[in-house]
Amino acid sequence: MNILEMDDVHTHVMAFHILEGVNLAVRQGRLSILLGRNGAGKTTTMKTIMGLHPCTSGKILFKGVPIQDMHDFQIPRLGISLVPEERHVFSSLTVDENLRLAVRKGKRVRQDRMEYILDIFPPMKRLFKKKGKDLSGGEKQMVAVARALVNGDELLIVDEPTKGLAPIMVESLRVALARIKKSATILLVEQNFDFSTSIGDDYFIMENGKIVRTGNVDELRSNNAIQAKYLGV
Repeated sequence: MNILEMDDVHTHVMAFHILEGVNLAVRQGRLSILLGRNGAGKTTTMKTIMGLHPCTSGKILFKGVPIQDMHDFQIPRLGISLVPEERHVFSSLTVDENLRLAVRKGKRVRQDRMEYILDIFPPMKRLFKKKGKDLSGGEKQMVAVARALVNGDELLIVDEPTKGLAPIMVESLRVALARIKKSATILLVEQNFDFSTSIGDDYFIMENGKIVRTGNVDELRSNNAIQAKYLGV
């Protein structure tokens, strides 16, 4: 079953035609990776799904429901969370406050969700009273992912999570995402080929605003020709 589908999606950002007919289908319960060179349109794809860059034409379906005409504040309520590349951890708030702020209106922080988050990210136990401005890059990334988990959403969209992180934090994040995918569908944008293919199930390769190749990650890892042609690996 596909949890997310994009059908011939076009997106303009100002005067630029960035997405030129994107077609993809994310299968429920899988970790799908979106790959491509810089400027291919990957981040614009993420923002278009979330309504941050409204699509010009085409359809976006979440669990069969069209969402392309929804406002950006409506889409997360359906059960979709975005972990942005910039992380956007509030510097003046503590980790605890950052997490509580992410809880949607009308909900409260469930104890079982907090226990799940702390099980995924054990170091966060000592960070709860620390302010965002005092966190390292790796700690901010933990908070950004944890914030996306507090509502128990079905689909997590994660944009460039390893960017700027030390190798030890990259490995910690790899383990965390491998665990998270057991209970949520993940669409991951990532430049680190080894990282993404070590935990991914399916892949999409984007070039010039279009999906040019899809398949199983095992196939991609063993096909040097595809890696060289589209990714420069």
